[in-house]
Amino acid sequence: FFCLIIKCAGGFIQHQHWGLLEDSSGKCQPLPLAARKQYAILADPSSTYTGNVTLTLYNTADVTGTITIDGSTVTPTLTVPGQRARYTFTGTAGQWVTLGLSSVSITSSTVSMLKPDGTTLVSTTISTSGGSLDPTTTLATTGTYTIVVDPGSTYTGSMTLTLSAALSGSITLDGASVPLSLTRIGQTARYTFSGTSGQWVSLGLTSVTISSVTVTLLKPDGTTLASTSVGTGGGGLEPPSTLPTTGTYTLVIDPSGVTTGNITLTLMSYLSGTLNLDG
Repeated sequence: FFCLIIKCAGGFIQHQHWGLLEDSSGKCQPLPLAARKQYAILADPSSTYTGNVTLTLYNTADVTGTITIDGSTVTPTLTVPGQRARYTFTGTAGQWVTLGLSSVSITSSTVSMLKPDGTTLVSTTISTSGGSLDPTTTLATTGTYTIVVDPGSTYTGSMTLTLSAALSGSITLDGASVPLSLTRIGQTARYTFSGTSGQWVSLGLTSVTISSVTVTLLKPDGTTLASTSVGTGGGGLEPPSTLPTTGTYTLVIDPSGVTTGNITLTLMSYLSGTLNLDG
């Protein structure tokens, strides 16, 4: 496999001439070249431009492998410009998955999750601070999904990938508190409860060891009813109105960045009664 990198002041350019492929982002993709053939490289300035370029031809394939949901982390190292990493995993229709991205030494890269048909499920740009890749829907089909790490410009380096299923379960209104432990980078939690139209509810967030976490209450149709961010001091989530419909509501707990830790959820209905004027 060969990949041509044409360096210039603004980064690098690839051309689709004599054994080079260009993808939709304008980056060179590896193309198997037939053995014992002679190839040519064409550098063709636009308009009337003149100047110099430096050409570097690499014989380095993409890094490939597999990653397992809730399994061990993987750390691809990309050593030459234009090189990518492609890791596959088996996903099941209806699964919620997240990808943690930590220990990043690549200045900037695009990380994507591809569906079994090769189209993009979700994509994000990551810097050296790391982060996560969080699909907004469950996996649509059962099959082989692919995670692609694609450094920008001529950047090289490494990052650690942690693929996790979301913690899931149920919480009962005015029932027992639910302690959660999110120990994998990028992992989220999704807990459901049955709500009735017209109910006032509130959520207590205590025993928090996560430095920053976003907690969101979703309506039965998946849209947001209320959301808040808390730190280790804890707090509460109080919707501004009663529950709009009867159905299954979802609490989503999403730590920020590469943070992990614990949080306890307590779901309560409002105390209510009557108060007599001058009583």
